[in-house]
Amino acid sequence: MSPFEYIDYREFLAAACGQPEATRGFQATLARAAGCQSSYFSQVLRGKTHLTEDQAVGMAVPLGLTEAALDHFLLLLRLAKAGTPKLREYLLKAISKSKKAQSNLSERVDADRLIQSEEDLGKYFCSWTPSAVHLLTSSSINTSDKIADRLGISVSKTVAILELLKNMGFVEKKGEKWLYKGGAIHIPKDSPWQTPLQMNRRQLALRSIAVEPDEAVHFSSIFTLDKKDAEDLQKLIGNFVEKSHKVIHKSGTEELYCMCLDFFAVV
Repeated sequence: MSPFEYIDYREFLAAACGQPEATRGFQATLARAAGCQSSYFSQVLRGKTHLTEDQAVGMAVPLGLTEAALDHFLLLLRLAKAGTPKLREYLLKAISKSKKAQSNLSERVDADRLIQSEEDLGKYFCSWTPSAVHLLTSSSINTSDKIADRLGISVSKTVAILELLKNMGFVEKKGEKWLYKGGAIHIPKDSPWQTPLQMNRRQLALRSIAVEPDEAVHFSSIFTLDKKDAEDLQKLIGNFVEKSHKVIHKSGTEELYCMCLDFFAVV
């Protein structure tokens, strides 16, 4: 459940308690986390009273709120308790800004900000190969020969990329092995490097479509849709990306995968 989909914090709490994934007694769990009686929490859900900010923060862990989601949840609480039109207007603008920031997927996933300079960004995203080589060093495919064979590129090109990554501080060499030193890299939606990044990843998708490996999934569809439903789809995609990233970070490094998601108005 995400508070970003709500304007009333009590509706969010009620939905969280009523979702199929919620464990039995989840409402009581939230009440304990908030440090209040279950009867008081029930009155909150019925709109009879309000939580305090201390109580709201106490529920962050059982609700699974990220820092950004907790900030948004507190904005919703303040809005519900606002006593003047000016304060409500101010909080509504802050909520709108918070929701807009949430639509930037790079802000919804945990990632190391490894690249600082524009020059390094250009070198890293000039093609799909530097990031692919970089990630393979986190797996058992971590020698120049194995990496070159896995990606279908020359050994000399692989070594050149590894040396580049080494100079950036992303990998280190121990014997014949090149070892990974950093996590995933994400860049903001408004970065000038978004275009080459996305085009390079789509090149990998086209290669996969041509080869047709059994485990690959390639799907596309074109359709008409109401704008309200389009907004709902954007939320679903955002939630999927956020949840899938958590799975990725918990998983191992046996194989290198690429996932591309596109949802856009045809122009």
